[in-house]
Amino acid sequence: MKQQLIENINAVLGALNSITVSGKANLANLVGSINILENICSTIANMEIPEEEQEKPQMHKG
Repeated sequence: MKQQLIENINAVLGALNSITVSGKANLANLVGSINILENICSTIANMEIPEEEQEKPQMHKG
């Protein structure tokens, strides 16, 4: 799960890094967005996220 999140964010970062912008405001928005995503990716990389357990069938009381 953790690795998948990081890979997804990196894919978005790659797409954002290929965008051509014009204008100071657009450039600032792009740079800000990239910085936020990089910070999120770094935070996730440093988190301890337990792997999802295989779902076990649950008995429902009816």
